[in-house]
Amino acid sequence: MAEIDITRRVTRGIRLFDKLLDELPSFDLCITQQEVKISGSIVAMENERRTKKQDWEREERGERDWKREERGKRDWEREERGEQERAESGREAILHDQLKETNMTLYFQDWSGGPNATVLQITGHQDHGLLSFAKFGSVFVTDDPITQAFNKNSVEIARAQGIYVTSALDGKISHVLISIIFTNNEYKGSTLEIQGASPQFERVREVAIVGGTGKFRLARGYATFETIHFDLAIHYVVIQCNVTILHY
Repeated sequence: MAEIDITRRVTRGIRLFDKLLDELPSFDLCITQQEVKISGSIVAMENERRTKKQDWEREERGERDWKREERGKRDWEREERGEQERAESGREAILHDQLKETNMTLYFQDWSGGPNATVLQITGHQDHGLLSFAKFGSVFVTDDPITQAFNKNSVEIARAQGIYVTSALDGKISHVLISIIFTNNEYKGSTLEIQGASPQFERVREVAIVGGTGKFRLARGYATFETIHFDLAIHYVVIQCNVTILHY
């Protein structure tokens, strides 16, 4: 009986051992599958990291390329501006070489009263007589003959037509808008445009010449005015005008 019992126990042990052997492959498979899952996750994370790095590198390269392109564009624009400025300077130099300078002395024969008046007040403080020109808001229209010499009987070479307005509250400044229209043979039909503030109580007044036509096309320069004769009794004034202009 004892031998039978031992045999049974040995047989049962062998069966249990065989059962364990049968179950071991399944256990290894479970471990292997788990390892595969973990390995797959690691690979996925690594791929995602690499993808993000590549995206970042592409963005970096794109930004560097964009900055490089912008720098190139700015450099090109600077070079273009430089070339344009050099070309403009060259053109100005050429044009300046083509400019002519003209200087002339003219005499305005100005009559502010009498039947042949060449200056007429059209608005403002007319009750002040000859002093009206010094009152703010006074407006005058003029058509003075311009002669080539001081004497009023000298040859007329132009007309001074336009307006001047006492534009300063204290009456010291008048704003001048005068066209010198030439009538002599040399410059007939040509004009000079005088415009600006004239300090009318100063001995010499300087006003800008802002344009011209005909033989004085595109004129730029200045004119000075000086009263050289004044006859209060007959309301007669002679104004010497010295002109300096550059023109084509």
